Amino acid sequence: NGQTFVCACPAETEGIYCPICAKAQEMKDSGDQVKMKQAKDHLKPQVKYLYNVLCYSAPADKKGKTPEFGPVFVMEAGIMVHKALVSLDTDTMTGWVDITNFETGVNVVVKRTGNGLDTKYEVSPTGHGRSNVLADLAARGIDTSKLEPINLDALFSCPPQEKLEEVVAGLQFTGPN
Repeated sequence: NGQTFVCACPAETEGIYCPICAKAQEMKDSGDQVKMKQAKDHLKPQVKYLYNVLCYSAPADKKGKTPEFGPVFVMEAGIMVHKALVSLDTDTMTGWVDITNFETGVNVVVKRTGNGLDTKYEVSPTGHGRSNVLADLAARGIDTSKLEPINLDALFSCPPQEKLEEVVAGLQFTGPN
């Protein structure tokens, strides 16, 4: 019906039955080329990763507001950025292992260029080497005892099964198949 429904997937986040995933699988298994394409194009999961970050600098958001330094922010990233961060955090060959340690971690820059299908991300450690974030924050007059990470689990909870069943019951596909 032209509406988009976005939610955390109960199968992925809680390991329980997901009516939307079940419907997508049913359509894929039907052998009907139109249904298979609709499932592929419209009922696809999009994986996102959430991180607590301290933002040293960032471009202004869509409203023109530039984040202030110090508070903990939530950064949402797709699979490309996540893989790059995990690689930095675990690859002993680079020497950057354990980038999230507050006293010996590494400042990371995530740079986005392009739009749509041409979007590219570059994830790289800053040229400053290891960083004692706690000492840096204290030097800037920020009380680190007041920094609280955001409960990321609370940001994305799965809708009730009834809501997901309602979404599946109301599925309508329009446009070219």
